[in-house]
Amino acid sequence: MSKSKRGGAGRNQGRKPVKAGELTVTVSLRMTEAQRAKLARIGGAEWVRAAIDRARDQTTPTGSISLPSG
Repeated sequence: MSKSKRGGAGRNQGRKPVKAGELTVTVSLRMTEAQRAKLARIGGAEWVRAAIDRARDQTTPTGSISLPSG
């Protein structure tokens, strides 16, 4: 039998990191199909990450985070 040159790990394959040196986690959200389509149009995961980075933490006296209504 000869050794196959197919398969195995390849260099620079796979999803690239969001930020160098920072680990990421997967988050699952439930939304309607219309909301999912809108999320894709406005920028997807990149838009969500930017929105989270821009948002201020508004803590309540109990220490929980208060989200703006709207």
